Amino acid sequence: MDALDPELVDSTGTRVPNGLEPEEVRAIIGTALDLDKLVSLDVVEFNKHLGDPENSLLAVKRVFETSSGSSGEEEHTGA
Repeated sequence: MDALDPELVDSTGTRVPNGLEPEEVRAIIGTALDLDKLVSLDVVEFNKHLGDPENSLLAVKRVFETSSGSSGEEEHTGA
């Protein structure tokens, strides 16, 4: 979470100025899946007592949305 732009995610203790957009993170994950290089994925550094947790959660959800609007890796199956 702390790699995302703090304009989108401010519910973390380690904010990264000019951080990544959700679409950029999704592209990185998609490339790792396409190359069969993704071993694990952790979503950490969320602190509901910092910033605007509802807004932060919406940004994180955008990372995991697929083109169909659901969460998961459906668009990478059948590779």
